[in-house]
Parts: sequence; C-alpha cells; structure tokens
Amino acid sequence: MEPSFQIFSMPHFIAIIALCFLSILVFMTKKRWSISPKKILLIERLFALSLLTMEILYHVWLYQTGRWNWSNSLPLELCSISLILTIVLLWTGYRHVYEFVFFAGIGGALQAVATPVLDLSFPHFRYFHFFYTHFGIILTALYFT
Repeated sequence: MEPSFQIFSMPHFIAIIALCFLSILVFMTKKRWSISPKKILLIERLFALSLLTMEILYHVWLYQTGRWNWSNSLPLELCSISLILTIVLLWTGYRHVYEFVFFAGIGGALQAVATPVLDLSFPHFRYFHFFYTHFGIILTALYFT
C-alpha cells in the first residue's frame, strides 16, 4: 500500500518549513559566496541537470505505472512550463526567462506547495519529485533576484 498524502499533515509542514529555511539560506549566503564565476556556472548547470533528471524520472515512473497519458502528462500546466523555463534560466542566465520564472513561477509554485494536488506522500518518489521541482522553481527565482 502506497502512503496517501494529506494536506497540512506532518510531511506537508516539513516541506513548507524546508522551503522557508532554504529561501532564507539563499538570501543570507548568496553575497558571501567567494566562488569563481566558472564554479557558480557549474553549480547552476548541475542544479538544472538535477531538475531535468527529476522530471525525466517522473515521466519514466508515470509510464511504468501506467499513469502516463496524453491528457495529463504533457507539460502544459503553469508549474511544468515554469520548470522547463527554470532549467533554461539556470543553463543560460537569460533575463527574459527570469522575468517569467519570477512572476509566474513563484506564484504557481508557492500555490502548489501551499495546497498540493498530490496523491502519494513521504517517502514515495512522487512526494520528492513534487516538492523538489517546485522548490527548484522558487529558489531559482529568488537566487536570480
């Protein structure tokens, strides 16, 4: 039996607290980084690859469990589009992409974290995928701010 996600349960609160902690950490430490621009670019690209890998693994999981279908699995929701643009932003640093990720990405991802539509809970892969990708959108927008 797979664990069922309950809104405002302990796994949900832990995810919200983790997002708050990571957001504060980004703002408090970004100016103190004494890393060369090449290393920062490498870290940004590795994070972009981790987000892309998570999304690919999600679609593999959907396919293997028989949940992948044309009507629900294409990246046509706001957060799916924001995730793709977040990966592009991390890879290229293109400012026009940043503007979309900041306004649409933060709004959509914060709403998703606050009121997730999620059927599986901790420690299932879907729980980690959902929160990792949404955190990635928010933290990337805050980082580029």
